[in-house]
Amino acid sequence: MGSASSASRSLDSTPPDLQDKNDNHESSEQPPHLPHQPKASSPLAAVLVAGSNNRSPNHHLPHHPRIPSPLSTVSLPGSKVPDSYIYSTCTGRKRALIIEINPNPPGIYCIDIPRITALLIDGYGFKLSKMRIMKAQYNKTTRGDMQPTRKNIIRSMQWLVKDARPNDSLFFFYSGHGEQMKDYGGDELDGYDECLSIDDTAFVVDDEIHELLVKPLKPGVRLTALINACHSGSMLDLPYMYSPACEKHLIAAQDHREYPGTVRSSMTTTATALDERTSPADVVVWSSCHDSGKSYGMRTSKEKGTGLFVQAFLTALALKPKQSYGQLLNSINRELSCMRYKKLQSPRLSCSHPLDTNRRFFM
Repeated sequence: MGSASSASRSLDSTPPDLQDKNDNHESSEQPPHLPHQPKASSPLAAVLVAGSNNRSPNHHLPHHPRIPSPLSTVSLPGSKVPDSYIYSTCTGRKRALIIEINPNPPGIYCIDIPRITALLIDGYGFKLSKMRIMKAQYNKTTRGDMQPTRKNIIRSMQWLVKDARPNDSLFFFYSGHGEQMKDYGGDELDGYDECLSIDDTAFVVDDEIHELLVKPLKPGVRLTALINACHSGSMLDLPYMYSPACEKHLIAAQDHREYPGTVRSSMTTTATALDERTSPADVVVWSSCHDSGKSYGMRTSKEKGTGLFVQAFLTALALKPKQSYGQLLNSINRELSCMRYKKLQSPRLSCSHPLDTNRRFFM
Protein backbone atom coordinates (compact mmCIF):
# COMPACT_ATOMS: atom_id res chain seq x y z
CA MET A 1 0.00 0.00 0.00
CA GLY A 2 1.02 3.61 -0.30
CA SER A 3 2.42 5.96 2.31
CA ALA A 4 0.66 5.96 5.64
CA SER A 5 1.31 9.61 6.23
CA SER A 6 -2.07 10.55 4.87
CA ALA A 7 -3.69 8.75 7.79
CA SER A 8 -2.56 11.46 10.18
CA ARG A 9 -4.57 14.15 8.43
CA SER A 10 -7.12 15.91 10.58
CA LEU A 11 -10.78 15.03 10.21
CA ASP A 12 -12.66 16.85 7.51
CA SER A 13 -14.83 19.51 9.08
CA THR A 14 -18.50 18.74 9.45
CA PRO A 15 -20.24 20.08 6.35
CA PRO A 16 -22.88 22.75 6.97
CA ASP A 17 -25.41 20.74 4.99
CA LEU A 18 -24.96 17.59 7.05
CA GLN A 19 -28.67 17.22 7.53
CA ASP A 20 -30.05 14.46 5.48
CA LYS A 21 -29.66 16.11 2.12
CA ASN A 22 -28.67 12.62 1.25
CA ASP A 23 -31.94 11.23 2.55
CA ASN A 24 -33.31 12.14 -0.84
CA HIS A 25 -30.74 10.14 -2.69
CA GLU A 26 -29.66 7.51 -0.20
CA SER A 27 -32.49 5.34 -1.51
CA SER A 28 -31.35 5.90 -5.09
CA GLU A 29 -29.31 2.77 -4.58
CA GLN A 30 -31.94 0.29 -5.68
CA PRO A 31 -32.56 -2.72 -3.47
CA PRO A 32 -29.85 -5.26 -4.23
CA HIS A 33 -31.27 -8.20 -6.12
CA LEU A 34 -30.39 -11.51 -4.61
CA PRO A 35 -29.76 -14.38 -7.01
CA HIS A 36 -32.77 -16.61 -7.61
CA GLN A 37 -32.77 -19.38 -5.05
CA PRO A 38 -35.26 -21.88 -3.67
CA LYS A 39 -37.68 -20.32 -1.22
CA ALA A 40 -36.40 -20.36 2.34
CA SER A 41 -38.58 -20.42 5.41
CA SER A 42 -36.93 -17.51 7.25
CA PRO A 43 -35.33 -14.18 6.34
CA LEU A 44 -31.90 -15.21 7.58
CA ALA A 45 -32.12 -18.58 5.90
CA ALA A 46 -32.97 -16.80 2.66
CA VAL A 47 -29.90 -14.61 3.01
CA LEU A 48 -27.72 -17.64 3.57
CA VAL A 49 -29.22 -19.62 0.70
CA ALA A 50 -28.56 -16.68 -1.58
CA GLY A 51 -24.86 -16.87 -0.78
CA SER A 52 -24.27 -20.60 -0.73
CA ASN A 53 -25.67 -23.52 -2.66
CA ASN A 54 -24.68 -26.22 -0.22
CA ARG A 55 -26.55 -25.20 2.92
CA SER A 56 -30.18 -24.27 3.38
CA PRO A 57 -31.15 -23.90 7.03
CA ASN A 58 -34.87 -23.69 7.58
CA HIS A 59 -35.11 -22.16 11.04
CA HIS A 60 -37.70 -19.45 11.54
CA LEU A 61 -36.55 -15.99 12.61
CA PRO A 62 -39.22 -13.98 14.42
CA HIS A 63 -39.02 -10.22 14.56
CA HIS A 64 -36.74 -9.16 17.39
CA PRO A 65 -38.79 -8.59 20.52
CA ARG A 66 -39.56 -5.21 22.00
CA ILE A 67 -38.12 -5.24 25.49
CA PRO A 68 -40.88 -4.15 27.87
CA SER A 69 -38.63 -3.56 30.87
CA PRO A 70 -36.89 -0.23 31.52
CA LEU A 71 -33.39 0.37 30.21
CA SER A 72 -30.80 -1.51 32.23
CA THR A 73 -28.01 0.48 33.86
CA VAL A 74 -24.80 -0.96 35.26
CA SER A 75 -22.30 0.93 37.39
CA LEU A 76 -18.72 1.06 36.16
CA PRO A 77 -15.63 1.31 38.36
CA GLY A 78 -12.94 3.92 37.96
CA SER A 79 -12.83 7.69 37.79
CA LYS A 80 -12.23 8.03 34.07
CA VAL A 81 -15.36 6.27 32.90
CA PRO A 82 -19.05 7.24 33.08
CA ASP A 83 -20.92 6.34 36.24
CA SER A 84 -23.23 4.11 34.23
CA TYR A 85 -24.07 2.93 30.75
CA ILE A 86 -27.43 2.08 29.24
CA TYR A 87 -28.39 -0.87 27.06
CA SER A 88 -30.51 0.11 24.08
CA THR A 89 -33.82 -1.59 23.37
CA CYS A 90 -33.31 -0.91 19.63
CA THR A 91 -36.97 0.08 19.30
CA GLY A 92 -36.32 3.60 18.01
CA ARG A 93 -35.12 4.83 14.65
CA LYS A 94 -32.87 2.62 12.55
CA ARG A 95 -30.12 3.81 10.23
CA ALA A 96 -27.29 1.99 8.43
CA LEU A 97 -24.06 2.78 6.61
CA ILE A 98 -22.79 -0.02 4.38
CA ILE A 99 -19.37 0.23 2.71
CA GLU A 100 -17.75 -2.30 0.43
CA ILE A 101 -14.41 -1.77 -1.25
CA ASN A 102 -13.99 -5.00 -3.14
CA PRO A 103 -10.55 -6.53 -2.69
CA ASN A 104 -11.37 -9.44 -4.98
CA PRO A 105 -9.63 -9.83 -8.35
CA PRO A 106 -11.40 -8.63 -11.52
CA GLY A 107 -14.22 -10.93 -12.52
CA ILE A 108 -15.24 -11.84 -8.95
CA TYR A 109 -18.34 -9.96 -7.79
CA CYS A 110 -18.63 -9.61 -4.02
CA ILE A 111 -22.15 -10.31 -2.73
CA ASP A 112 -21.69 -8.96 0.80
CA ILE A 113 -23.83 -5.85 0.24
CA PRO A 114 -27.03 -7.58 -0.95
CA ARG A 115 -26.77 -10.19 1.78
CA ILE A 116 -26.14 -7.72 4.61
CA THR A 117 -28.88 -5.42 3.30
CA ALA A 118 -31.33 -8.32 3.19
CA LEU A 119 -30.36 -9.28 6.74
CA LEU A 120 -31.08 -5.77 8.02
CA ILE A 121 -34.38 -5.38 6.18
CA ASP A 122 -35.85 -8.86 6.60
CA GLY A 123 -34.38 -9.75 9.96
CA TYR A 124 -34.25 -6.52 11.94
CA GLY A 125 -36.70 -4.03 10.46
CA PHE A 126 -34.30 -1.58 8.80
CA LYS A 127 -35.51 0.35 5.74
CA LEU A 128 -33.55 0.87 2.54
CA SER A 129 -34.51 4.56 2.56
CA LYS A 130 -32.51 4.93 5.79
CA MET A 131 -29.36 3.30 4.47
CA ARG A 132 -26.33 4.72 2.74
CA ILE A 133 -24.64 2.19 0.49
CA MET A 134 -21.13 2.91 -0.76
CA LYS A 135 -19.22 0.46 -2.90
CA ALA A 136 -16.23 0.22 -5.20
CA GLN A 137 -16.27 -2.85 -7.42
CA TYR A 138 -14.39 -3.67 -10.59
CA ASN A 139 -17.56 -3.33 -12.64
CA LYS A 140 -19.69 -0.94 -10.58
CA THR A 141 -18.84 1.91 -8.24
CA THR A 142 -21.29 4.26 -6.58
CA ARG A 143 -20.77 7.85 -7.68
CA GLY A 144 -21.07 11.33 -6.29
CA ASP A 145 -21.49 11.54 -2.52
CA MET A 146 -21.81 7.75 -2.36
CA GLN A 147 -18.41 7.06 -3.92
CA PRO A 148 -16.31 5.54 -1.09
CA THR A 149 -13.61 8.19 -0.83
CA ARG A 150 -12.10 9.21 2.49
CA LYS A 151 -14.03 12.48 2.48
CA ASN A 152 -17.36 10.84 1.63
CA ILE A 153 -16.88 8.05 4.17
CA ILE A 154 -16.21 10.57 6.93
CA ARG A 155 -19.29 12.59 5.94
CA SER A 156 -21.40 9.43 5.93
CA MET A 157 -20.11 8.42 9.36
CA GLN A 158 -21.20 11.83 10.61
CA TRP A 159 -24.60 11.30 9.00
CA LEU A 160 -24.98 7.89 10.65
CA VAL A 161 -24.67 9.19 14.21
CA LYS A 162 -26.23 12.63 13.74
CA ASP A 163 -29.09 13.34 16.18
CA ALA A 164 -29.17 9.73 17.40
CA ARG A 165 -31.46 9.27 20.40
CA PRO A 166 -31.77 6.66 23.16
CA ASN A 167 -33.10 3.32 21.86
CA ASP A 168 -32.09 4.12 18.26
CA SER A 169 -30.28 1.31 16.45
CA LEU A 170 -27.41 2.25 14.14
CA PHE A 171 -25.49 -0.20 11.97
CA PHE A 172 -22.08 0.15 10.33
CA PHE A 173 -20.67 -2.40 7.88
CA TYR A 174 -17.28 -2.31 6.22
CA SER A 175 -15.87 -4.95 3.91
CA GLY A 176 -12.49 -4.22 2.34
CA HIS A 177 -8.84 -3.71 3.16
CA GLY A 178 -7.56 -3.10 6.67
CA GLU A 179 -4.01 -2.25 7.69
CA GLN A 180 -1.76 -1.39 10.61
CA MET A 181 0.50 1.65 10.77
CA LYS A 182 2.84 3.24 13.27
CA ASP A 183 1.04 4.93 16.16
CA TYR A 184 2.39 8.40 16.87
CA GLY A 185 -0.27 9.31 19.44
CA GLY A 186 0.93 6.96 22.16
CA ASP A 187 -2.50 5.40 22.81
CA GLU A 188 -1.84 1.96 21.30
CA LEU A 189 -0.28 -0.67 23.56
CA ASP A 190 1.35 -2.44 20.63
CA GLY A 191 2.54 0.77 18.97
CA TYR A 192 0.26 0.42 15.94
CA ASP A 193 -2.96 2.03 14.78
CA GLU A 194 -5.47 -0.02 12.84
CA CYS A 195 -7.13 1.63 9.85
CA LEU A 196 -9.56 1.19 6.99
CA SER A 197 -7.54 1.32 3.78
CA ILE A 198 -9.66 3.21 1.26
CA ASP A 199 -7.07 3.15 -1.52
CA ASP A 200 -3.29 3.27 -1.88
CA THR A 201 -3.05 6.75 -0.36
CA ALA A 202 -6.19 7.23 1.77
CA PHE A 203 -6.90 5.78 5.20
CA VAL A 204 -9.34 6.24 8.07
CA VAL A 205 -7.54 5.45 11.35
CA ASP A 206 -9.12 3.78 14.38
CA ASP A 207 -8.69 6.95 16.46
CA GLU A 208 -10.69 8.87 13.85
CA ILE A 209 -13.36 6.18 13.62
CA HIS A 210 -13.81 6.32 17.40
CA GLU A 211 -14.15 10.11 17.31
CA LEU A 212 -16.68 9.89 14.46
CA LEU A 213 -18.83 6.90 15.38
CA VAL A 214 -18.50 6.38 19.15
CA LYS A 215 -17.78 9.64 20.91
CA PRO A 216 -20.88 11.56 19.67
CA LEU A 217 -23.34 8.90 20.87
CA LYS A 218 -25.61 9.49 23.85
CA PRO A 219 -26.45 6.90 26.52
CA GLY A 220 -28.91 4.31 25.27
CA VAL A 221 -27.98 4.57 21.58
CA ARG A 222 -26.97 1.26 20.01
CA LEU A 223 -24.27 1.10 17.37
CA THR A 224 -23.64 -2.35 15.94
CA ALA A 225 -20.63 -2.61 13.64
CA LEU A 226 -19.55 -5.50 11.44
CA ILE A 227 -15.98 -5.20 10.13
CA ASN A 228 -14.73 -7.65 7.50
CA ALA A 229 -11.10 -6.59 7.07
CA CYS A 230 -7.57 -7.57 8.05
CA HIS A 231 -6.31 -6.18 11.39
CA SER A 232 -9.87 -5.33 12.44
CA GLY A 233 -9.90 -6.52 16.06
CA SER A 234 -9.90 -3.05 17.63
CA MET A 235 -10.93 -0.99 14.61
CA LEU A 236 -13.25 1.23 16.69
CA ASP A 237 -10.76 1.53 19.56
CA LEU A 238 -13.09 0.15 22.22
CA PRO A 239 -11.77 -0.80 25.66
CA TYR A 240 -13.41 -4.19 26.20
CA MET A 241 -12.72 -7.19 23.98
CA TYR A 242 -14.09 -10.73 23.97
CA SER A 243 -12.62 -13.71 22.15
CA PRO A 244 -13.88 -17.27 21.61
CA ALA A 245 -13.52 -19.45 24.70
CA CYS A 246 -11.38 -22.00 22.89
CA GLU A 247 -8.62 -19.42 22.38
CA LYS A 248 -7.93 -18.41 25.96
CA HIS A 249 -4.34 -19.60 25.62
CA LEU A 250 -3.80 -17.54 22.46
CA ILE A 251 -5.10 -14.22 23.68
CA ALA A 252 -1.93 -12.54 24.93
CA ALA A 253 -0.01 -13.49 21.80
CA GLN A 254 -2.65 -12.41 19.31
CA ASP A 255 -4.23 -9.22 20.61
CA HIS A 256 -2.44 -6.30 22.15
CA ARG A 257 -5.66 -5.35 23.97
CA GLU A 258 -6.37 -8.79 25.38
CA TYR A 259 -5.02 -10.53 28.47
CA PRO A 260 -6.16 -13.75 30.15
CA GLY A 261 -9.23 -13.05 32.26
CA THR A 262 -12.27 -14.76 33.66
CA VAL A 263 -14.58 -16.99 31.67
CA ARG A 264 -18.14 -15.69 31.24
CA SER A 265 -20.76 -17.18 28.97
CA SER A 266 -18.21 -19.61 27.51
CA MET A 267 -15.94 -16.75 26.56
CA THR A 268 -12.76 -15.14 27.75
CA THR A 269 -13.27 -11.49 28.57
CA THR A 270 -10.66 -8.86 29.25
CA ALA A 271 -10.48 -5.11 29.60
CA THR A 272 -7.69 -2.66 28.92
CA ALA A 273 -6.64 0.33 30.96
CA LEU A 274 -7.79 2.70 28.23
CA ASP A 275 -10.72 3.97 30.27
CA GLU A 276 -11.04 7.09 28.17
CA ARG A 277 -12.35 4.95 25.31
CA THR A 278 -15.34 3.80 27.34
CA SER A 279 -18.65 5.28 26.20
CA PRO A 280 -22.05 5.62 27.89
CA ALA A 281 -23.58 4.46 24.60
CA ASP A 282 -24.23 0.83 23.70
CA VAL A 283 -21.53 0.10 21.09
CA VAL A 284 -20.86 -3.46 19.93
CA VAL A 285 -18.39 -4.41 17.19
CA TRP A 286 -18.03 -7.78 15.48
CA SER A 287 -14.60 -8.06 13.84
CA SER A 288 -13.43 -10.70 11.40
CA CYS A 289 -10.01 -11.20 13.04
CA HIS A 290 -7.66 -9.95 15.75
CA ASP A 291 -5.41 -6.91 15.31
CA SER A 292 -2.49 -8.82 13.84
CA GLY A 293 -4.68 -11.21 11.87
CA LYS A 294 -5.76 -11.63 8.27
CA SER A 295 -9.27 -11.82 6.89
CA TYR A 296 -10.00 -14.22 4.03
CA GLY A 297 -12.62 -14.61 1.34
CA MET A 298 -14.34 -17.48 -0.43
CA ARG A 299 -16.09 -18.09 -3.73
CA THR A 300 -19.76 -18.94 -3.68
CA SER A 301 -19.79 -19.55 -7.42
CA LYS A 302 -17.50 -19.05 -10.41
CA GLU A 303 -18.13 -15.31 -10.53
CA LYS A 304 -19.24 -14.48 -6.97
CA GLY A 305 -17.46 -14.27 -3.66
CA THR A 306 -17.95 -13.27 -0.04
CA GLY A 307 -15.91 -12.83 3.10
CA LEU A 308 -15.40 -15.94 5.21
CA PHE A 309 -16.41 -13.90 8.25
CA VAL A 310 -19.57 -12.57 6.59
CA GLN A 311 -20.51 -16.10 5.57
CA ALA A 312 -19.85 -17.39 9.09
CA PHE A 313 -21.85 -14.56 10.70
CA LEU A 314 -24.88 -15.14 8.47
CA THR A 315 -24.66 -18.93 8.79
CA ALA A 316 -24.46 -18.79 12.58
CA LEU A 317 -27.58 -16.60 12.78
CA ALA A 318 -29.47 -18.65 10.21
CA LEU A 319 -28.83 -21.91 12.03
CA LYS A 320 -29.80 -20.45 15.41
CA PRO A 321 -31.41 -16.99 15.26
CA LYS A 322 -31.94 -16.70 19.03
CA GLN A 323 -28.45 -16.55 20.50
CA SER A 324 -26.71 -14.62 23.22
CA TYR A 325 -23.66 -12.54 22.37
CA GLY A 326 -21.41 -15.22 23.82
CA GLN A 327 -23.10 -18.02 21.93
CA LEU A 328 -23.01 -16.09 18.67
CA LEU A 329 -19.29 -15.33 18.93
CA ASN A 330 -18.50 -18.98 19.54
CA SER A 331 -20.88 -20.02 16.73
CA ILE A 332 -19.13 -17.66 14.31
CA ASN A 333 -15.78 -19.10 15.34
CA ARG A 334 -17.00 -22.66 14.76
CA GLU A 335 -18.25 -21.75 11.28
CA LEU A 336 -14.95 -20.06 10.48
CA SER A 337 -13.07 -23.14 11.66
CA CYS A 338 -14.98 -25.20 9.11
CA MET A 339 -14.35 -22.80 6.23
CA ARG A 340 -10.89 -21.32 6.63
CA TYR A 341 -8.89 -24.27 5.31
CA LYS A 342 -6.06 -24.11 7.88
CA LYS A 343 -5.82 -20.31 7.58
CA LEU A 344 -5.80 -18.68 11.00
CA GLN A 345 -8.77 -16.34 11.32
CA SER A 346 -10.38 -15.72 14.68
CA PRO A 347 -13.34 -13.35 15.22
CA ARG A 348 -13.48 -10.73 17.96
CA LEU A 349 -16.28 -8.94 19.81
CA SER A 350 -15.45 -5.54 21.29
CA CYS A 351 -17.62 -3.18 23.32
CA SER A 352 -17.71 0.30 24.77
CA HIS A 353 -18.61 -1.12 28.19
CA PRO A 354 -18.52 -4.47 29.98
CA LEU A 355 -21.04 -6.66 28.18
CA ASP A 356 -23.42 -9.15 29.71
CA THR A 357 -22.62 -11.90 27.22
CA ASN A 358 -25.76 -13.80 28.23
CA ARG A 359 -27.95 -11.10 26.73
CA ARG A 360 -29.67 -12.00 23.48
CA PHE A 361 -28.20 -10.43 20.36
CA PHE A 362 -30.54 -8.17 18.39
CA MET A 363 -30.32 -4.77 16.75
